[in-house]
Amino acid sequence: MAAKLMVVTGSREWPDDAEVEMTIDVEVPDLVLHGNARGADRMAETAARRRGMATLPMPADWKSHDPDWCRCDDPLTAKFCKQAGHRRNWDMVLKAKEVEAAGWDVVVHAFWFDGSRGTENMVKSCIDAGLRVVVHRHERSS
Repeated sequence: MAAKLMVVTGSREWPDDAEVEMTIDVEVPDLVLHGNARGADRMAETAARRRGMATLPMPADWKSHDPDWCRCDDPLTAKFCKQAGHRRNWDMVLKAKEVEAAGWDVVVHAFWFDGSRGTENMVKSCIDAGLRVVVHRHERSS
């Protein structure tokens, strides 16, 4: 049986720890890859570590202004790069494809809360790359 990578992406405001934990329990991945943001990513990190699973956080580099990605008005004076999250998301897609090419089973779980644009971007990028994506949704209650 192939090793399994579970990529976790999701909203910083994701409200449901139990759903993240249940998903990890069902998938039983060998490695959990996530973006290290608050919310769904850190919930997955905590749940995976509690179960003795390996994790690979890939945090965004907010201070670096990569000329291929940066859309800041003035990268020399901007404190944070506005595109760092998108750049990190793409790096996660590339890592998932690399692992998949090495023979691993790869599944992406997107914990999408209240129409988060970052999560939407990651879901689209993963689908475009041919990765298997499972979307979990919550909407803000009024």
